[in-house]
Amino acid sequence: GGLGLHAGAEEIGATVIPMSSGNTALQIQTMIDFGATCLCCTPSYAMYLAEEIEKLGVKDQLKLKVGIFGVGRGMDLAKDFMLLGADIVAICDFNEERLEEATKKVGKDTAVYSDFDSFIEHDLDAVVLANYFHEHTPFAIKCFEKGLHVFSECISNGTMAEGIELLKAFKNSNSIY
Repeated sequence: GGLGLHAGAEEIGATVIPMSSGNTALQIQTMIDFGATCLCCTPSYAMYLAEEIEKLGVKDQLKLKVGIFGVGRGMDLAKDFMLLGADIVAICDFNEERLEEATKKVGKDTAVYSDFDSFIEHDLDAVVLANYFHEHTPFAIKCFEKGLHVFSECISNGTMAEGIELLKAFKNSNSIY
């Protein structure tokens, strides 16, 4: 299991930091320093790490910073990401009324954009694409070009040609899709 996970993670371009129990404070600091957004370990050790992270007061330094594009359907996904411990740091939509309503749900500290290019300049780790499915490809490609991870909430392309374009852009990036 562990070696396969290690090799598979490296295959997709992930930075792998092998660790085992012991010197937990140093492990947590390493996770912070490397900007870890993923942890693979036994459930019991994950619980122990979570307790130690809470005790050290560094929980906020390990949160994934997520932006939501398309706040109609995207707000339901935002709730799911927040339940998983991510921070929704920015939202974007071309519909001003939906943006206004979404702002009430995510709070005043969340940046609000109506322009996608400005939105992806925000300090983000990942973008949730919850706009119309036939529009995902160009937005996902822009995210890949910025090194952002992408979660498409539905089918990602409207045509085979878009699918090929999307895969080429993804292959040339270090993003997770």
